Amino acid sequence: METLKVRFLHPQTGVAKEIYASHVVFKNSKKLGCEIPDLGADVPVGNHMVTVEVSLNGQQYSNNSIQFMYNSVDPSLSEEDLRKQDEAEEKERAKKAPPKKK
Repeated sequence: METLKVRFLHPQTGVAKEIYASHVVFKNSKKLGCEIPDLGADVPVGNHMVTVEVSLNGQQYSNNSIQFMYNSVDPSLSEEDLRKQDEAEEKERAKKAPPKKK
Protein backbone atom coordinates (compact mmCIF):
# COMPACT_ATOMS: atom_id res chain seq x y z
CA MET A 1 0.00 0.00 0.00
CA GLU A 2 2.92 2.38 -0.47
CA THR A 3 1.01 4.15 -3.26
CA LEU A 4 -1.88 5.16 -0.98
CA LYS A 5 -2.23 8.95 -0.86
CA VAL A 6 -4.72 11.33 0.73
CA ARG A 7 -5.11 14.78 -0.84
CA PHE A 8 -6.57 17.84 0.86
CA LEU A 9 -7.74 20.62 -1.48
CA HIS A 10 -8.87 24.16 -0.69
CA PRO A 11 -11.05 24.79 -3.77
CA GLN A 12 -11.06 28.61 -3.56
CA THR A 13 -7.28 28.95 -3.73
CA GLY A 14 -6.33 25.68 -5.42
CA VAL A 15 -3.94 24.86 -2.56
CA ALA A 16 -3.48 21.09 -2.29
CA LYS A 17 -1.41 18.97 0.08
CA GLU A 18 -0.86 15.22 -0.11
CA ILE A 19 0.08 12.78 2.59
CA TYR A 20 1.41 9.30 1.94
CA ALA A 21 0.60 5.82 3.25
CA SER A 22 3.12 6.00 6.08
CA HIS A 23 1.00 8.79 7.64
CA VAL A 24 -2.37 7.04 7.21
CA VAL A 25 -3.97 4.64 9.70
CA PHE A 26 -6.61 2.12 8.62
CA LYS A 27 -9.44 2.33 11.18
CA ASN A 28 -11.56 -0.38 9.54
CA SER A 29 -12.60 -1.46 6.03
CA LYS A 30 -14.39 1.86 5.45
CA LYS A 31 -12.40 4.43 7.43
CA LEU A 32 -8.93 5.94 7.28
CA GLY A 33 -7.37 8.22 9.84
CA CYS A 34 -4.67 10.82 9.31
CA GLU A 35 -3.42 14.13 10.59
CA ILE A 36 -4.62 17.05 8.51
CA PRO A 37 -1.64 18.92 7.06
CA ASP A 38 -1.21 22.67 7.40
CA LEU A 39 -2.41 24.11 4.10
CA GLY A 40 -0.10 27.09 4.43
CA ALA A 41 -0.30 30.86 4.22
CA ASP A 42 -2.15 30.91 0.88
CA VAL A 43 -5.33 29.80 2.67
CA PRO A 44 -6.78 32.87 4.43
CA VAL A 45 -7.32 32.85 8.19
CA GLY A 46 -10.78 31.55 9.08
CA ASN A 47 -13.06 28.57 8.54
CA HIS A 48 -13.09 27.00 5.06
CA MET A 49 -14.58 23.92 3.46
CA VAL A 50 -11.76 21.61 2.32
CA THR A 51 -12.16 18.60 0.04
CA VAL A 52 -10.44 15.31 0.81
CA GLU A 53 -9.83 12.57 -1.77
CA VAL A 54 -8.05 9.20 -1.60
CA SER A 55 -5.84 7.44 -4.15
CA LEU A 56 -5.08 3.74 -3.89
CA ASN A 57 -2.60 3.74 -6.77
CA GLY A 58 -0.90 7.12 -6.21
CA GLN A 59 -2.32 8.58 -9.44
CA GLN A 60 -6.11 8.40 -9.68
CA TYR A 61 -8.08 10.00 -6.86
CA SER A 62 -11.60 9.35 -5.67
CA ASN A 63 -14.12 11.91 -6.82
CA ASN A 64 -16.57 11.85 -3.92
CA SER A 65 -16.11 15.52 -2.97
CA ILE A 66 -16.04 14.71 0.74
CA GLN A 67 -15.64 18.00 2.60
CA PHE A 68 -14.95 19.12 6.14
CA MET A 69 -14.51 22.43 7.94
CA TYR A 70 -10.85 23.50 8.14
CA ASN A 71 -9.88 26.30 10.53
CA SER A 72 -6.88 28.20 9.18
CA VAL A 73 -5.21 30.18 11.96
CA ASP A 74 -2.74 33.03 11.98
CA PRO A 75 0.72 31.36 12.00
CA SER A 76 2.08 34.10 14.26
CA LEU A 77 -0.20 33.06 17.17
CA SER A 78 1.48 31.36 20.11
CA GLU A 79 0.24 28.09 21.61
CA GLU A 80 -1.25 30.12 24.47
CA ASP A 81 -3.08 32.40 22.00
CA LEU A 82 -4.46 29.35 20.18
CA ARG A 83 -5.64 27.82 23.45
CA LYS A 84 -7.44 31.05 24.38
CA GLN A 85 -9.01 31.23 20.95
CA ASP A 86 -10.25 27.63 21.29
CA GLU A 87 -11.72 28.37 24.72
CA ALA A 88 -13.52 31.47 23.42
CA GLU A 89 -14.97 29.52 20.49
CA GLU A 90 -16.13 26.75 22.84
CA LYS A 91 -17.88 29.29 25.09
CA GLU A 92 -19.59 30.81 22.04
CA ARG A 93 -20.79 27.36 20.89
CA ALA A 94 -22.12 26.64 24.39
CA LYS A 95 -24.16 29.86 24.32
CA LYS A 96 -25.76 28.86 21.02
CA ALA A 97 -26.46 25.25 22.04
CA PRO A 98 -30.04 24.41 23.03
CA PRO A 99 -30.55 23.90 26.78
CA LYS A 100 -30.13 20.35 28.06
CA LYS A 101 -33.31 18.50 29.01
CA LYS A 102 -33.67 17.56 32.65
